[in-house]
Amino acid sequence: MSGLGTLLGLSYTATVIMVGAAVLGLAAGSLGSFAVLRGRSLVGDALAHAALPGIVLGFLLTGSRDPVTVLVGVAGAAIVAALAIVGMARLPRVSDDMAIGVVLTGSFSLGIMLLVVASQHPSPQKAGLRSYLFGQAAGTTTDDVAAMAWIAGIGVLAAAVGFRALRTLLFDARFGAAAGLPVRALEVLVTMLLVAAIVVGLRTVGVILMVSLLVTPTVVARQLCGRMSRLVPTAGLAGMLIGSSGAI
Repeated sequence: MSGLGTLLGLSYTATVIMVGAAVLGLAAGSLGSFAVLRGRSLVGDALAHAALPGIVLGFLLTGSRDPVTVLVGVAGAAIVAALAIVGMARLPRVSDDMAIGVVLTGSFSLGIMLLVVASQHPSPQKAGLRSYLFGQAAGTTTDDVAAMAWIAGIGVLAAAVGFRALRTLLFDARFGAAAGLPVRALEVLVTMLLVAAIVVGLRTVGVILMVSLLVTPTVVARQLCGRMSRLVPTAGLAGMLIGSSGAI
């Protein structure tokens, strides 16, 4: 880190923040592109907002907000939110956007209510819970960057391994089902990729701005690429540039 900071003329702290934001941009851009191309951009927004009650509830149950507690809380809340969206969308007279809107506003409202409850908790760590709303890039450490890199790497690897099947799902789900592809499992995989990207970025940019890093890189990449095999890595590169430039 110190060598890179010297090369760029940045302090050690600024270098850590920039590298963390670049890793976040890479993960959010490349993984978020699958949701955007599937027409599920707002699902990422709903899952990001659903992460807030997961974090606060984990704190209330354990009295701590260590990385493991945050990870479990975010993943659990995001899975519940995803299942709620799918379940509500199957109800008569309820469309996908209605289900997403209900889950987004409902989970965020629940998170704010739990923040009020957490403010009465005796643990001194309650003071940092509100930072997950807007993020706290200045508090990024090398351990945070390493954890972000691991999660991002696993997510990108999963996307690369299942790329051909995911591409079929995105552009012709009916053909994929007829060809024998596990459509439901692939839908779950796309959701889990979103969860991975959200977990990576929550501490840095917060639940409010997370959706911008999931959507904007893909919008930029679509202006430059016509093939998905090029669009996904281009979205990752665009996310890196957006994240690192924003951090600087």
